[in-house]
Amino acid sequence: MSCYSFKELKLKYGELIYIQNEKGEGITGVFENHYNSSQETFRFQNNSNGQNEIIEIEKLQLIRRA
Repeated sequence: MSCYSFKELKLKYGELIYIQNEKGEGITGVFENHYNSSQETFRFQNNSNGQNEIIEIEKLQLIRRA
C-alpha cells in the first residue's frame, strides 16, 4: 500500500480500523497513531491478540475504517 493512500484516510488516534497484511490476513484493531514518516510505520492495537504492534504501511494490502 502506498503511504499516500494511508495519509488520505486522515486517521485519528483511537479509530477502529481494518488492515490486511501482506499474507492476506485481515485484522481489526485500534489506530494508536505514532506515525513515523521516515520509516512509514504506525502503532496498532491488535484486537485479535491484544498486543500493540508497529505496522509497516508498505507491507499492507489494505487499510480502512472498520
